Amino acid sequence: MGYLDEPPLPPHYPLLGAGVGSRFLVRVGDAFLIGLTGGSALRFFKGFCASPSGGGGRIAGGARAVGAYAPRVAGSFAAFSAVWFAVDSATFLARGNKEDEGPWSFMATTAAARGVIHSRRGVRAAARAALGGGALGVLVQGVLIVIDDWALAPPAVERPPVIAGSRRGSPLLLKSGSINWGWRWRRP
Repeated sequence: MGYLDEPPLPPHYPLLGAGVGSRFLVRVGDAFLIGLTGGSALRFFKGFCASPSGGGGRIAGGARAVGAYAPRVAGSFAAFSAVWFAVDSATFLARGNKEDEGPWSFMATTAAARGVIHSRRGVRAAARAALGGGALGVLVQGVLIVIDDWALAPPAVERPPVIAGSRRGSPLLLKSGSINWGWRWRRP
């Protein structure tokens, strides 16, 4: 997830050769840390709001909530990352190592990973989760496409036209009497 010596994963699976296991563990560990950080903040806020005020009860309640629930959120993020990586690797190999990774691949992988994770609850729950995962993938890809378009868009302001006879970058020249500098300081 942004290491300088690590190639981007989706288009560079060299038949899932050397280093895939370590990259897999790095990705799962990164997802665990993201889930732990976000889960700690969310659960501290929820525990803080739900605890009684006075005597440090709110801070203690927030800390108890972090200890009880943040590891669950972190484990969920790590499990989703592991399943997502496995599904992505399988689809990459099934396509015959084509280099044309696109937004559709990400959306399908996210939907399939969510469906696999929720398959123990039944077919209906897995289908619902897969639809939700597909919607999440569409949302993420849509935001990324909009950000890319916004970042690569030409500037909205056009340059002012160059007046004949003036050189570019020259200062604006005004007559010396056209600006009254002392109008504020005069007494009536």
